[in-house]
Amino acid sequence: MIAQHIAPSLSALVRTIDGTDYTLDLTTTPDATILYLLQYGYSQALGDTQAVANAAMVKAAVKAGVLPDGTTDVPKDHPAYDAFAANTLATRAKARLDALVKGSMVFGETERLSPEERDRRDITMAILKTAVTAAGARLPTDKDDLQALMDAVYAQRQTEIDRDVAARAKARAKHASGVDLSGLAGLLKKK
Repeated sequence: MIAQHIAPSLSALVRTIDGTDYTLDLTTTPDATILYLLQYGYSQALGDTQAVANAAMVKAAVKAGVLPDGTTDVPKDHPAYDAFAANTLATRAKARLDALVKGSMVFGETERLSPEERDRRDITMAILKTAVTAAGARLPTDKDDLQALMDAVYAQRQTEIDRDVAARAKARAKHASGVDLSGLAGLLKKK
């Protein structure tokens, strides 16, 4: 059984939907189900590459002046499609496969932001959106370009943003103090 080889490091898969945990016990799951999940997960992991590649392809085509700014998709019958699609998709798929082989793609192990980091990001984004709207422009769709803008806005308004972040943290602590969780212990999860 496949489960005998998996179980020492992973005995169950858990997916939470609308607050309910759905658990699949891998120690009792039939091999056919585990093989299905492996194939489905692999197909999904590489399939996600297509969406990422499409976004990169659109960005490259817009940057090259082949498509107008604001384009969200390159139709397959457009002359730019062949010029950008093959190389972009192949490069992204290979990078994804390499990450799978190296073990650097691990589900659920992405870096989590602290409440303060999340506040800093949210406040900076709100300022950026307001400034962009006032300028009659749109936010970039490329995440690196967006991050560069956010970094620039944070650098310009660091004192005010950090003050607001500290105020939110203080308000959270004030509201949390004195909350009685004694009757809710069964609902709490351990870290």
